[in-house]
Amino acid sequence: MPPAPHMGQAGTRVFDVSCNGLALLREFDLLKNVGPAQAVVETFHGLTPHGQGTLLVSFAPIHDYASLCALEVIDESN
Repeated sequence: MPPAPHMGQAGTRVFDVSCNGLALLREFDLLKNVGPAQAVVETFHGLTPHGQGTLLVSFAPIHDYASLCALEVIDESN
């Protein structure tokens, strides 16, 4: 079934994701990876907080804007 017109299609929502300046995803195409209204799970290990003890996650739009509904951070230091 084709996506609903308001949902977009592959190539309509593309962005880069970085954490503390480290590129995690480049030209990530949300709708190319999964269909509309479906969850995407990406896992990254070994990220370290910057000098102030935080992870700064940033999204750089390439086409349209980034989309994020939830983010889970799990402490791997234990």
